Amino acid sequence: SLTIISMSCLTQQLSISELLIIIFDSQQSIELPCTEDIVNTLKTFLLRASELSARKENLLTKQIKTVIPKNLPQQENDVDCGLYILEYAQRFLLQPPIKVISLRLSGEL
Repeated sequence: SLTIISMSCLTQQLSISELLIIIFDSQQSIELPCTEDIVNTLKTFLLRASELSARKENLLTKQIKTVIPKNLPQQENDVDCGLYILEYAQRFLLQPPIKVISLRLSGEL
């Protein structure tokens, strides 16, 4: 899985509601419990990081949305995950979605 924590604004005035965890998973149908573990770990990390932040923002993990894009190419074996992750990363970095809605979200965790 490739996980990206997206912030739509990189200024000091970042709104907490703009935090988004995007998970690109090449074995979506197999690894949902694993995906939930990843999300919970990342939310805990972000909560702890916000507590130590100089900005002292009040971050509640329920305010962090998590999405899994639809229609991602899926691997057919257990060995090609690295290639899929590299492709997801390259596409995301070369053409990042302007708005979250452009990811064609399949749902939130």
